[in-house]
Amino acid sequence: MNKHICAHPECTLEGTFPAPRDPKNIYDRQYFCQTHIAEFNKKWNGLTGMSEDDIFSMQTKSTWERPTQPFGVHGENARKAQFSFGTSDDLYAFFKQRQKREFLDSLKYGKNEETPFEKETEKKQDLPPDVQESCSIFNIELPIESKKLKSTYLQLIKKHHPDKNAGSKKAEEHVKRINVAYQILKDFMGL
Repeated sequence: MNKHICAHPECTLEGTFPAPRDPKNIYDRQYFCQTHIAEFNKKWNGLTGMSEDDIFSMQTKSTWERPTQPFGVHGENARKAQFSFGTSDDLYAFFKQRQKREFLDSLKYGKNEETPFEKETEKKQDLPPDVQESCSIFNIELPIESKKLKSTYLQLIKKHHPDKNAGSKKAEEHVKRINVAYQILKDFMGL
């Protein structure tokens, strides 16, 4: 690799930051050290030496002469287009429902006939990592009824609440983890 000396006249440090020499030829490079590249960037004006006609020509080549595409969905203009999802939350709900359905189908039908222990291990591995971690925090296995999930959540919150643990920071952090795990499980179960 070629080493360059900083292009600043009074500097002998290695120049590791490339910068253009001329606004009209930005590929002709010079190199600066970290201190002098900051000075160069403050003073740099990419339009130096260009006439109004040069600037106008540069703008028209980069924007106006490009082909344009109409806005819309599947060939219809944007005003008439019907979107399948009303909001981004709807889109995420779609994927969460699909993930839940696939998981429940895998529990119901299984992949092969195996021993109960192998099936249980396989079920746990099919869960997304965040759901697996949430199940371990709650010490539960899916599927679970929503009432049972909520009662487990309330028991854990009562047990680990900082007020019941002398304001412990560790308990406070654990309650945060319980809340996040509860939200993940609710989302996964579509509650």
